[in-house]
Parts: sequence; C-alpha cells; structure tokens
Amino acid sequence: ALDETNDQFSNETPETEYAFSGRAAIKIQGNWDQFNNAQSFKGEEMGILVGGGINWEKSNSTADEVFGATADITLDFGGANVFGAIYWDNLDDGVTTSNPYGFTVQGGVFVADDIEIVGRYEFGSMDDGASGEFSALTFGANWYLAQNTAKFGANFGYAFDAVTGLWAANGQGNNWLEDDSADDGQWMIQAQLSFSF
Repeated sequence: ALDETNDQFSNETPETEYAFSGRAAIKIQGNWDQFNNAQSFKGEEMGILVGGGINWEKSNSTADEVFGATADITLDFGGANVFGAIYWDNLDDGVTTSNPYGFTVQGGVFVADDIEIVGRYEFGSMDDGASGEFSALTFGANWYLAQNTAKFGANFGYAFDAVTGLWAANGQGNNWLEDDSADDGQWMIQAQLSFSF
C-alpha cells in the first residue's frame, strides 16, 4: 500500500482509497516445512511448490491506480534446487500507463554435504523509457557449518548495464551502487557469515 507513515488526518487520508493483496500456494509434492529454506540438502525428498499473488490499490487523492501480479515455482531435488518467479505491474496515473516487469531464476547444487554452488539471474524493466533496465548474473558458494543455523556464503555479481538511480535504490540491500550514465556495467564481490538462534 502507499506510505501512510505519520500522515496528518484530513479528508484525503488515508492516502489509499482501497488496497487488496493476496497470495496462494499449492504444494504439489513434498512437505510444507522443506520450503521454509531456499536450499534442498542431500537426502531431502523431492518437492514442488507453485505460488502466485496479486495486489490492487487506488489512491484516495489522485487518479493513481496499481495492479500487480506475480507467479513463482520452487523445485527441490534432494541435493539441488531451482526457483523461478515473474513479476508484472500495471501503473495508471489517469494520463499514462506503464507496465513494469521482471523475473528471477536461481538455483543451487550441493557438491558435498555442506557445500552448495549457487547462481542467480535477474532482470527488471520499469517500462518508462527513463529508468533503464536491470540485468545481473550472480554466482557463488555457501558453506553450511551447521545447516541453517550457521552459514558462510560468498558470491560474485555482474550487472550487464549501468545501474541507474532507481535500480541502485531498490537494490541497495544487495550492494548495487548507482553508475555514471557512461558506464557499461558493474561488478561486486560480497561475503556473509550468518547465524540463526
């Protein structure tokens, strides 16, 4: 929904006239617990999960209306996994309409009981002619010191085009930075040690 943080009350608040969101998932094979994590350890059972969601909202004070949809699939193979998702929006401000879209495909393969090789490709377009597109490939490895309670991961990522301001802002959690318009790509290396209690 639109940002409602600390808005002053008036005849135009709340800012959103209405907003609906929903998601459904169907487990075709496996058990629900195995989909709580992004990997499939050796010896785990085969699993297939298909999901989808929608979001529909309209502004209370302008003609802005947003409708978005997403669909995804997760495949666990007991030692390997694949995930794919597509995203699509219809943004209508009463004058112009745009259709941002994108997709992500990622997977991992265990080469030992505690070492996983991972890779991901992601693409996004704002469909506005100004924000550019985002296209990046990332690959690396995870070392599970104690399965999901202690893990060390390292990866290398490459964005094929200059990362514009919008994509840098949305991707800052992944450490993508804004490029100069004359740049032709960006790479990064990151590592993380994580613990769960």
